[in-house]
Amino acid sequence: MFSLPTDPLSQTLLTLSHGTPLRLGLDAILSSNTGGLLVITDDPTISETTFPLRTPFTPSKLSELSKMSGAVLLSSNRRTLLGANSFLTPEKTPTTETSPRLRLAERTARQLGCAVVAVSQETVVFVGEARYVLSDVRRLRAECARVAEAAEFYVRGLEEAVGALLVAKDGIGDLVLRAAQVHEKLRRCVRTLGWCRAEMGVEGDVVRARVLRVVEAGNAAVVRLAEMEAGGAVAFYVKSDRLHGLEGAELADLKMVEKVFEKGSR
Repeated sequence: MFSLPTDPLSQTLLTLSHGTPLRLGLDAILSSNTGGLLVITDDPTISETTFPLRTPFTPSKLSELSKMSGAVLLSSNRRTLLGANSFLTPEKTPTTETSPRLRLAERTARQLGCAVVAVSQETVVFVGEARYVLSDVRRLRAECARVAEAAEFYVRGLEEAVGALLVAKDGIGDLVLRAAQVHEKLRRCVRTLGWCRAEMGVEGDVVRARVLRVVEAGNAAVVRLAEMEAGGAVAFYVKSDRLHGLEGAELADLKMVEKVFEKGSR
């Protein structure tokens, strides 16, 4: 079933939404072109070089402390600056990031399981294995409109796939593959819209209403699909989770979707 994301990244984005004190501090770092690294943790001992602070958080303090070489440590409730000039030494796990700061942020987030924010030419949030680039409000509005339109298109596609399965007498396997493909595309759209809504702050309420309409329509189609007696349709519902790991181009290829299903049946 479809639902608005409640994963750790979504929860983090709510505290980084436009207009929040933390976002104001990060935007100040970005506009000053000084760069910075922020680790959200309650453990001030993650580095031996940390200069202990335990002082109330303010956007201006964060901006000033970020001018130091090491990372700034902020408590998980976003109220207390625990330390500054913290030199991080995570394990050198594989990464696709090219910037030293981004590599350090990704590895730290992965190893500690916390949120790490890297500010360079853009502001990038790492939470565990997840990665998200913060945007200004204008770009967010445009992205939300684009993804919402795509989501509504995929809802219609899923409804059409369900209708086709209801009347099909043969070729059910191909129809199930197409339904699984559209279902996964819609799931990704809903997830992205949830992240955008979280980052937009107050303006996200308008987006939320549109997303909920998409979620409701998508879930109605899924319920109809799950109620079918065709074994292929039930298999789709169970196995569609296997498509989560496909890249966008792979998901667009029906043969690749079929390969995922074949692997799952072995």
